[in-house]
Amino acid sequence: MKKATGQTIELVASGEVLNNPVHFATYVRGLLAAQVMANVLTLAADPSIPLLYRSGCRFIREPKGKETFVDLHEVRRAGGGDCAHLCAWRAAELRVRYGVPATLRIEWQIDHDKMLRIFHVLVRRPDLHWSQVPFNSRVFSSDEFGVKEDPSAALGMYDVASSVAA
Repeated sequence: MKKATGQTIELVASGEVLNNPVHFATYVRGLLAAQVMANVLTLAADPSIPLLYRSGCRFIREPKGKETFVDLHEVRRAGGGDCAHLCAWRAAELRVRYGVPATLRIEWQIDHDKMLRIFHVLVRRPDLHWSQVPFNSRVFSSDEFGVKEDPSAALGMYDVASSVAA
């Protein structure tokens, strides 16, 4: 049987989905859940894949108005990814390699001038307590629901070099 070398699956959200905050949020959550599950299956099948923070991958910002959902192999090929890509890998890694039931947290912001819904993805960690988080940390923070980990911050989101992908 011949192996596939890569395929693009394009999902196009209609104006009705994009203009309805509840529908849009549900759409994004579903795509992120699928991305995490693909990475869980990949990591379970191949224990030689390096840990995210040891992979050499960096945060790479996607162009405004574009959002892709890719598996960890594509992130590795590109040398990095955006918050959704990195968090989907990290959440899957925590589940498979450490048995931590990590989930994703989406934080929303609306750019009213450009009529864009901007979101940032974080990893929710039930295995850590807020008292274990260093204060003034860009990578870890906490709220009433637990500890949030931001792989994008750890992998260069705040560096000048993490400009828009070409």
